[in-house]
Amino acid sequence: MSEYSDQTRSIAKTLATLANRAQRLAKGVGYGLAATRALEKGALLLFAAWGIEELGNEAQRIADDPPDPHYDSNTYPRPRRIRGENLGLIPEDDESRWALSVAEQSDIAAAVLAAHRRAFERFQTASTVDPSSIHSRRRASEAVDYAHQAGYELDRLRERVRAFGQALAADADLPLRESPGTPRRLPDKTLALLYLGGLPLGTLERLVDQPVRDPPRDAVEELAPAIQALAVEMRKWDLPARDTDT
Repeated sequence: MSEYSDQTRSIAKTLATLANRAQRLAKGVGYGLAATRALEKGALLLFAAWGIEELGNEAQRIADDPPDPHYDSNTYPRPRRIRGENLGLIPEDDESRWALSVAEQSDIAAAVLAAHRRAFERFQTASTVDPSSIHSRRRASEAVDYAHQAGYELDRLRERVRAFGQALAADADLPLRESPGTPRRLPDKTLALLYLGGLPLGTLERLVDQPVRDPPRDAVEELAPAIQALAVEMRKWDLPARDTDT
């Protein structure tokens, strides 16, 4: 059965590990800002944390690489989840502008990367059941097309993450706080903005339940090269060569 190469899985796993650190930094600063009454800016940092977490989760799924039994289903990217246009905000500083930009682009990149992964996992099953079937050919085409599209979206994300990380690292006065443990401990306005922007309650509950654990201040900036590495991998990605009997 086909699977991702060791190199692809290693790159994806590295991205997942660094994304976990980066989202903890963005989340901790978001909590700190919300606690100091910078409610809108705190919400935008939490959006960035959510987007980065989504990307890291998708990278981890690529590293895990299970097959998908639904090989006869067409594959489409999921709808956008982060809706910055619903917030009615015009970010007024670099951290806020880049936080919202990273949140929205992380969401898009994760969605396309997920579509690629699902198509490839379905191809794995289809190529085992009937390698010459129309389902196998369609899943193969989807997997390659979405991989290349993901590379483009990841490239766009890399620059935004780098700029966001530099803005965070440059401001030593940004507060960093541990997770409040429950959404009820966040200010009402911050909660309202998170809901308006599309953050589901269940996801928010999971985010605030996870500890911050004092991540390094350059954690977001360090994520950018890992995103670039996966972007390069996706842009050149193709189906693995099939084993043939000789």
